[in-house]
Amino acid sequence: MTRTTSKRKPNLIKRTIMVASATAVLGAAVIGTGFISPAMADSLKKVPMFGTLYEGTSEKTVQAAIQQGIVSEPNLSVTHDGITLTVADLLYDGDSLSFILDREGVDLPNTASPYISEDAEIISSPEYIKSRQVPEKDQKKGYIKTPTILANGQKVDFSEGMFGDYPMKDNAYSVKLTKGLNLPDQFELTIQANVTGVEGTFEFKIPVNIDNKALEKTVQAAVKQGIVSEPNLSVTHDGITLTVADLLYDGDSLSFILDREGIDLPNTASPYISEDAEIISSPEYIKSRQVPEKDQKKGYIKTPTILANGQKVDFSEGMFGDYPEKDNAYSVKLTKGLNLPDQFELTIQANVTGVKGTFEFKIPVKSH
Repeated sequence: MTRTTSKRKPNLIKRTIMVASATAVLGAAVIGTGFISPAMADSLKKVPMFGTLYEGTSEKTVQAAIQQGIVSEPNLSVTHDGITLTVADLLYDGDSLSFILDREGVDLPNTASPYISEDAEIISSPEYIKSRQVPEKDQKKGYIKTPTILANGQKVDFSEGMFGDYPMKDNAYSVKLTKGLNLPDQFELTIQANVTGVEGTFEFKIPVNIDNKALEKTVQAAVKQGIVSEPNLSVTHDGITLTVADLLYDGDSLSFILDREGIDLPNTASPYISEDAEIISSPEYIKSRQVPEKDQKKGYIKTPTILANGQKVDFSEGMFGDYPEKDNAYSVKLTKGLNLPDQFELTIQANVTGVKGTFEFKIPVKSH
């Protein structure tokens, strides 16, 4: 999996699951927070399909949102040289802009281009960077390069964003612009994408419009159904507090956010790699991250243990890492392979670097 961010911070760890900052959202919406109260805007982030926490939401939840007029799927396609890109899903919520590009016509394990341009700012070993700086004529056909994004013909400015493979779906590429956007309530979105080994630009023009009445209906429906909750349970050890702020269980996926207080660090997820972890990266990078526990900086959240009725939760796919919508927040999303009952006691056990003791939370969960 290839993932890049505007900050160019490497955060790719692979075991039998994907461990990274969460990326794009599932579903599409043409709504936003331009004319709603702060309380409603906050509620929006807890509704399935809105906010990175809820990517991979179940089909039944997606269909409910579509029926309420909240969700749209542009399904605009462009084909060049046998390769087709389709804008399948789009979200604009007033604060963040996300979309998914489906790719057809070529069979490659990833969608995002693994090649590095000479002017890119990359944090990695010189050997790794050199191996990825391949002349365009020698690049393999079919990888999607970082798209250009315009609003009303002007390049969209943002301070933080993520671009890369969409882990919930094969042959899909996701874009998530999370901070620093200053877009109007209505605008024409232009997406310009290029593909390695293909001449011509894949260009899409999509009208985006805020619909607050539909938003309010969706917020109220989600709260009424009990699919979202705010446990607000906190545990403190050695001056650091973790709080389970938001939780979603819809019968198919399980998600929650841990807020961290008591320490000021640029990230929440631990950058350290254990010796038994299977990592896709250069040997130099791996060695630099294998730091003895006693020398690790205090305050980073390690991958939590998750239990249901006292038994470890099995899953085939999940994401763990920094929550890009909020400072000092860590997100967990288990998306596939869950086999949980409709009612159970959820136990979250988290550990923090440089802190003795486990941050344990017990939460009753019920799927409606």
